[in-house]
Amino acid sequence: MKVLKSLFSPRKLLIYLCIIIFIFTVPQITHPSMSEREAIVTMLCVDSKDDKIQIAAIALAPGSGKDASYKVYLGEGSTVGEASNSIGVALGKAMGYAQCDVVAFGEEISKNSIMAPLDYLTRTRKVSGTAIIINFEGEIDKFAQGIASLYTDKKLHIEDILTYDKRFIISKECNINSFYRGYYSDIAQGMMPKLSLETESTGNAIEVQAGDSGSGGGSEGESGSGGGNLQSSGQKQYILNDGTTCIFKNGKKVYEFSPAEANKLRLFLVRSQSGIITVDNVTDSTFSNATVVLNLTKKDVQFNAKFEGDKAKFKIVIDLDVIVDEVKEDEPNDRFLKRNKEFLSEELINKIKEKTISDCFDIISTCREQKFDLMQTYETFYRYKHKQFKEFLNKYGDDYLNHIDFSVEVKVNSSY
Repeated sequence: MKVLKSLFSPRKLLIYLCIIIFIFTVPQITHPSMSEREAIVTMLCVDSKDDKIQIAAIALAPGSGKDASYKVYLGEGSTVGEASNSIGVALGKAMGYAQCDVVAFGEEISKNSIMAPLDYLTRTRKVSGTAIIINFEGEIDKFAQGIASLYTDKKLHIEDILTYDKRFIISKECNINSFYRGYYSDIAQGMMPKLSLETESTGNAIEVQAGDSGSGGGSEGESGSGGGNLQSSGQKQYILNDGTTCIFKNGKKVYEFSPAEANKLRLFLVRSQSGIITVDNVTDSTFSNATVVLNLTKKDVQFNAKFEGDKAKFKIVIDLDVIVDEVKEDEPNDRFLKRNKEFLSEELINKIKEKTISDCFDIISTCREQKFDLMQTYETFYRYKHKQFKEFLNKYGDDYLNHIDFSVEVKVNSSY
C-alpha cells in the first residue's frame, strides 16, 4: 500500500503528466506542417489541348496565415495524374486534394468527355462528392489566375458567384454527386453552370487580375510544361456568370443554354421557386401597351403521363403565384401607384399563360432536336407506365421525345 502511495504521489503524478505531454506534443511540433509537405489544392481546372491534359491547381500559398492567399500551379501530361505529378516534381511536394471543393472543366475536354478525369479525382485523389463542378470558357492559366485573384483579393468563393444558378436556374447543388446521379441514370445526362473569363466588363462581371504564363522551368513567376507557379501579370479581366447552363450527356457537353433559354428552363424544374416573368404589350383597365414584370413567388409543377392506344401523351401543369413587380409604360399611370391593389386582370393572366406556354414549348423543341430530356418525361413514364413505355422505347429509341404529344396547362394566382 505504501508502495502504491509513493508511485502515485501528487509530485510523481505531475511528472507522469509532463512525460505524457512530451511524448504526444514534441513529435507534432517537430513534424513538418501539411503545407510544407503538400500543396493544399482548393480548386482544380482541367482542360485538353493537342491530345494533352492541362491542369491548373489553385492552392493555398505557404505561410499565408489567416488572410489566405492563393497561387496557381500549372501542369501538363497525357493524364490528369501525370499532369498533377509533374507539378509535384517541380514543387518538391505532393499535391493534396483533400480540401479541393471546386472542379472546373474547360471547353475542349468537356466536348470529349470529363468522366476519366472525374473518376481519377474522386477514386484515386479522394476529391469529395460535394465538390462543386462547373464548366469554364477561356485559357486555363488565365482563368485559374482570375479565380485565385477572386479568392485572394475579393474574398469571394465560387459558391458565392453561383448563388443565382442554385436558386433560380438549376435549383440544386451542382456537385460531383448530383452529376454522377445524372450520368448513371437511364438518360445519362446532367447540368452544370458555366463561368467565362472576359477581357471587357459587361457591367455584371467581377473584375480580377489574370496572369500570363511564361516559358521555362518551375521557378517563381514562371510556368513550364513540367509544372510551375503562375503569377499575375496585373492585367484586368472579368469573371462572368450570366446564367449560361451546360447540358452533358454520357459525360460529354452536348448543348449550352443561353441566359434567356436558361430562364425558360427553370419553368420545368420542380425545385425552382423564384424568378421573374416579363410580358409585353399588356392593355387592360389599368395598363396601356405596357411591359409588365411579375415576381414569381411560388411555383408548383406536376407531370401526367398516359397512353391512348399506342400514342404517348405528356401533360405539364404549372401553377404560378405571382405579383406585379414593375411596369414600363410610355405615359405615367397614377392608378398603378395605389398600394395593395390587385392588378392581375383577365387580360394580364392570359398574357402570362401565353408567355409561359410559349417558353415551355421552346424548351421542348430544343430537347427534341438535341435528344435530351429536361421535362422528367422519361422518369414519369417509366414510373407510372413502365410496361407500355418499355415497348415505346423499343420502337423509337433515343428519338422517343419526337413521338410524344406534349401539352402545357398554366394556372396563375395572385400573391396578394
